[in-house]
Amino acid sequence: MSFFLGCNDSMKHVASGIEYHNKGKYNEAIEEYKKAIEIDPKNADAYYNMGSALGLQKKHNEAISAFQKAIEIDPKYAEAYNNMGVALYEQKKYSEAIDTLKKAIEIDPKNATAYSNMGNAYHSLRKYQEAIAAYKKAIELDPKFAYAYNNMGAALNEQKKYNEAIEVLKKAIEIDYKYNRLKFRF
Repeated sequence: MSFFLGCNDSMKHVASGIEYHNKGKYNEAIEEYKKAIEIDPKNADAYYNMGSALGLQKKHNEAISAFQKAIEIDPKYAEAYNNMGVALYEQKKYSEAIDTLKKAIEIDPKNATAYSNMGNAYHSLRKYQEAIAAYKKAIELDPKFAYAYNNMGAALNEQKKYNEAIEVLKKAIEIDYKYNRLKFRF
């Protein structure tokens, strides 16, 4: 019985951390996640959320460590792999990011965000064909994914496929008007 009480108390701290997180109070969120981990050291969600908060603070090494711990506890935690891939990307470790994002996709083949993030890493490596393929898969999985359309347009632009880029960018704007301020040299 006490085991379940401990888990519930741990999850209460995770929930409180998420509230702080959503308000942009990342230090307070991290403290709540740490309390959750003290109560239940096997709480993968606490590590995952702590990693996400640390990533938003640009503390990428610490974020990666937290995501690794979440994955150690739950090897099928696709979102932990995804966010670890983003942290690696932010450190300009693009090849490592791609490998990590592939693991996220292997676990959850319908994860449009992981495909889009992988496209970003390929784009940064100037592997535009691979980037476009990843963005296309993200869009196939989520046809309203304006960010993926936007980034695919940028990759097409890099390949000097201007007409295709314009059509894709128009689609991004159609889905989400905030993409109306794109500045590309055509």
